[in-house]
Amino acid sequence: MILQYADGGSLREYLEYNFEDLTWFDKLRLAKEITNGLLWIHNKKIIHRDLHSNNILVHQRKIKISDFGLSGVIDHSTQTFVGGLLAYMDPQLFISNEYCLDAKSDVYSLGVLLWEISSGRPPFNYVSPEQVIAFISNNGREMPIYGTPIKYASLYQECWQHDPQLRPTMEEVFSKLESIPVDSVNEIPTLRDELNLGLTTGLTADIESLLNRTSSKCF
Repeated sequence: MILQYADGGSLREYLEYNFEDLTWFDKLRLAKEITNGLLWIHNKKIIHRDLHSNNILVHQRKIKISDFGLSGVIDHSTQTFVGGLLAYMDPQLFISNEYCLDAKSDVYSLGVLLWEISSGRPPFNYVSPEQVIAFISNNGREMPIYGTPIKYASLYQECWQHDPQLRPTMEEVFSKLESIPVDSVNEIPTLRDELNLGLTTGLTADIESLLNRTSSKCF
C-alpha cells in the first residue's frame, strides 16, 4: 500500500491546529467529504473497520481516507477486537467478542468523527481506556457541543446508536448532511439557541443525568 503525502496531516492534527479558524461551512464540508468517501467504499462492498481521526488525512483541504489494514468485504463481516481506538469502536464489540463488524460499525465510527469535527478534540481524551469501555458499554456518549446545528447533532447521535439496527446507512447519513443548508448554516437553530429559548428541558435533564452517571462510573 502506498501512502500519499498529506500537507494538512491527519484530521486530528488538522482540527488541533486549525479549529479556531473553521466555520460551520468548513466543518460540514469535512463531514460530507468523509461520508462521501465511506459511501464510495461501502458501494464497493468494502467496510473499513478501523475509522478514527488519525487515519483520515487532509491534503490541500481535501479529505483522504487511509489505513485499510483491517478493511474487509462487506458481505463477510469479521469477528475481531484487534485495532481501532476505543472511543470510535462499535460498542457491541465490548459486549461480545463474537460480534461481527459490518457496515453499521463504520457508521458508528463516523458518528464519533462527526462529533469530533464539531468539538475540535478527540472523544474521551480525559479518561482511561477502562473507563471508556465501561462508559460506552453503558450507552454513554460525548455531549453535544454548544453552537452545533441541531440537525447535525441529531445525525451523529443517530449514527452512534447502541443498537446497530437503529443506525442509518452511509447513504442516509450523506443525504442528511446534504440537506443541511450550508449557505445559511449560521441561521440554523443551534443547541445554544434552543437552550436560550428554554426548549430543551429534556436535553438539559439528560445532560445532568449523564454528568451524574459519569461522576459515579467513569471518573
